[in-house]
Amino acid sequence: MEDMARAEYPAMLAALQPGQAAHTLSERLKRMSRINIEVADWLQERRRVEEQYVQGLRKLTAFKVPNAQSELGVFQAPWNRIIDTVESIAHSHHQLADRIEKDIEHPLRNFHIRKDFQNMNTMSNNLATMAKDLEEAQERSDKLSKKGGRANTQKGRRRLVQAGGCYWTVGVTGALHLRVPSSPRRIAGQQSA
Repeated sequence: MEDMARAEYPAMLAALQPGQAAHTLSERLKRMSRINIEVADWLQERRRVEEQYVQGLRKLTAFKVPNAQSELGVFQAPWNRIIDTVESIAHSHHQLADRIEKDIEHPLRNFHIRKDFQNMNTMSNNLATMAKDLEEAQERSDKLSKKGGRANTQKGRRRLVQAGGCYWTVGVTGALHLRVPSSPRRIAGQQSA
């Protein structure tokens, strides 16, 4: 299964049993949530580093090295530009820390409450239920085919198609093949041509 670690989910269906495919999708969703939290934690620490840097720069600008009694002469204008630049850098880093928090960290932490992610979880649960139904129907079909006759096998296959809209067969080499019925049927409000 390592070679399929980066494979697209639909492409995996041909190589996995339905239960395994549903489990793989579920695990990917869990892993995605964990990674989101880990990245958000890292960004939070990065933001804290920026905020500490901003505080340090602001302390520098508040600490006037040449005091009021110092006469800088021609160096006064460049010194004022240095102080202004440090204040500008502090402001930029403050904005960076703020944007990291608002634009990246919080959306990653709240990704699990987004509607599309909740829909993915619902779909994953539905696929797991369908896979279980399909495997149970396959077991019944196998029992029927052992009891006898081609007619009973066709009856079992019809149950498989009703359970999941498709069924798995074992080829000559022992490889599993996903079979989709040839007759058109309505699936979730869509019409097949």
